[in-house]
Amino acid sequence: MAAGLVKALMIEDTEDKLDEAEGLSRRNLKAWLSAPEVNQYRTDECRLGLGCVLRRQGKWSEAENVLQQVLKSTCRYLPKGHPYIFWQECNLGAVLEASGKKFEAATHLRNALDGTRKVLSSEHPFVALALYEWAEHLLDQGELPQAEEALREVSRIPRQNFPPGNLRPLGESLAALGWVLTKQGRAQEGEPFLQEGLEICRKYLPEKHWATAEAKNRLGGCLAALGQFADAEKLLVTSYHALEIAPGVPPPRSRQALERVIELDESSGQADKAAEWRTKRQAQAKVEKKAEGKK
Repeated sequence: MAAGLVKALMIEDTEDKLDEAEGLSRRNLKAWLSAPEVNQYRTDECRLGLGCVLRRQGKWSEAENVLQQVLKSTCRYLPKGHPYIFWQECNLGAVLEASGKKFEAATHLRNALDGTRKVLSSEHPFVALALYEWAEHLLDQGELPQAEEALREVSRIPRQNFPPGNLRPLGESLAALGWVLTKQGRAQEGEPFLQEGLEICRKYLPEKHWATAEAKNRLGGCLAALGQFADAEKLLVTSYHALEIAPGVPPPRSRQALERVIELDESSGQADKAAEWRTKRQAQAKVEKKAEGKK
């Protein structure tokens, strides 16, 4: 059954097999729960796998419930300060952030970062992940210098420290750093980071993964800030359409991508196009509000 968890997590990042991954995760969990002697660690491991798959699908409420259960359970038998607990807090914090629960998200993300820094090397990939998720929270709150500091810390971690074939936290962090610099009026400095971050995401993530589309969208925003409107428009529009259909996109990130498209059209004097995109933004807001009401 442990092998089944590994298989589920491998499938989880394959765009067209997320339903298969969820089904496998649920079967593994059910098998452990119905075993003659319940192994709590293995049960929680399977539950965590399910939570990760649900997060990847954008099933935020379900993912939150599952990850809350895992965290509560593992805190009973793992020693205080165990890295596994902090990794779970980071995962849960990211889900809460996507759900708009900013205060709760900040608590878990900060705990995850402080905890991993205490028990792991400053160049450990878990620290990189915690730094990235915390930086995205800071970026959303408009705390740009603090976000830049956290992301630069990730950028200094040697690539060989990351697991083979998994440079995603580095790619996302570099792209985020480039965007943070752009937001601070330093687009020329930010562009190389965005280019490198996008290249890493393209190499290490599935073709249609939302993180790659977001990196492309942020690069488009940077090019728009540099006045390269034609190149910017192509990147912004294609990446936004990719985000519209990609699974697991955090709603705030989708909204921000659309805002960048609108800002481009306004900056380049295309008022009619900007008006069309604003209409789309209003429709998107209604859909999100309706979804919130069903929770």
